[in-house]
Amino acid sequence: MIEPMTKITQHLPPSPNSYRAQQIVMAGLLAAMIFAVLGLFVLALLIPAPLIGLMSLFMAFLTAPVAMLLSISPPLIIDEDGLTIAPFWGAPQRIAWDEIVAMQPYPLLPQPEQETEWRIMRGRKRYRAAEGYMLIIPRLPMRYRVAGFFAGVRGKPLIAFTNRAHSDYDTLLQRVQAHISS
Repeated sequence: MIEPMTKITQHLPPSPNSYRAQQIVMAGLLAAMIFAVLGLFVLALLIPAPLIGLMSLFMAFLTAPVAMLLSISPPLIIDEDGLTIAPFWGAPQRIAWDEIVAMQPYPLLPQPEQETEWRIMRGRKRYRAAEGYMLIIPRLPMRYRVAGFFAGVRGKPLIAFTNRAHSDYDTLLQRVQAHISS
């Protein structure tokens, strides 16, 4: 018997404790980097040293990948009307299916030939190549735009869902494709 599509499915990280730890560490690292940027900038003003000012600018650019890790693959809750993005930091956001502009393969995943160590750790039978898609959603806030720069979509806000970041990935993919294509 085919199950109706009216059910709600949650697609959380496979390891919630690991996800929680990653989010806390990344938020702490981002805060430390922002304080370092400000400290280097103030130091560059106090001591006439232009290289310290350049270090401040360089460190400011390095905050972007850390900021991306805080928002790229949040837990998702899917129902008939849309999806809910439930990030670790911040309030959940409800997205209707018609607000999703595009669904594209996520280009920032490692290729199978780059995952030698991962394949060895998982074992040949349990290894599965990284798979994922990104959803471009224009109304998402600024923090989701960082990933758009790295993914090559000119800073458009996006989220990604992958088989490494979400449990029951195959069901998630089927449900999203069913609503995006209709």
